[in-house]
Amino acid sequence: MNAIADTPATDNAQAFMLPPTGAIEVSGRDARAFLQGQLTNDIRKVGPQTSQLSAWCNPQGRVITSLRVVEIDDSFLLLLPADQAQHVAERLRKFVIRAKVRIDAPAGGLPGIGLCGKTAMALLAQDGWRPPALNNAASAGDVGLLIRVDATAERFELYTRSGSFHELAAHMRVNVADDGSTAWRAWNIEAGLPVVYTANRERFLPQMLNLDCVDAISFAKGCYAGQEIVARTQNLGRIKRRMRRFRIEVSSVPGDAVFAGGSPAGHVVEMASRNSEMEILAVVPTSIDDDAFAIEEDGAPDLHELTLPYSTSR
Repeated sequence: MNAIADTPATDNAQAFMLPPTGAIEVSGRDARAFLQGQLTNDIRKVGPQTSQLSAWCNPQGRVITSLRVVEIDDSFLLLLPADQAQHVAERLRKFVIRAKVRIDAPAGGLPGIGLCGKTAMALLAQDGWRPPALNNAASAGDVGLLIRVDATAERFELYTRSGSFHELAAHMRVNVADDGSTAWRAWNIEAGLPVVYTANRERFLPQMLNLDCVDAISFAKGCYAGQEIVARTQNLGRIKRRMRRFRIEVSSVPGDAVFAGGSPAGHVVEMASRNSEMEILAVVPTSIDDDAFAIEEDGAPDLHELTLPYSTSR
């Protein structure tokens, strides 16, 4: 496996291919009101210079997909895992009914580059961008869409809505690291940012994925799909499962089971390699110590817990 740096805060800007990203465009006069009634976060707070982490749940409060919302040219762009885009778009259309809303999901998604390092902002500025200084801030330009995705590191995602990944890299005059999407996923793991792939669709409540810890849920907005369950979980304080970060010894993929005492105890959310080692985010019981978990059903405990940049205790 490719070794990657412990932190993106290197002296020189580095560029990486982003994990496959799907895009759903929601447009029309009622687009904002429609999304406000579907997603976990308050879409009224999304503007042309902001992006917002959010999720879409089923009526039982289980997360169908995680996503990021961006407003561009009087429409909204939902960025989500590529393997979820077509399914989510088709399912969203069923709720449009009489609303003046159009939902499109271009095949192929959005090509993108991840930029990080202490000189990343300078590199972007040289290309005419005004790099966002705040976490989740966004900026749209002729080339594409720029989002700052990490509050503690200079980490940016740059997407092009026309052209290819290679054309974007050539325009930015950067060399893109091989297998860079693995590096980017590892930094997302370090940041405690969950990604809900098809393998975990409708498996977790938002709080199990720590979405309340990364400002992806509004508890002050009105109704949305699954809101009653999500609010009740928060108000009762009974969040018995949380997403935790571990180093593991054997390979795993999202959706794989995590075991404790030979019995299923949770599931892997995300996995990536780091310095020839592997890390995962996994939703497991908060009541079980980290030294009890194993990836293999009959294996000895082999998960070693690592810290997250936020607290999950309430």
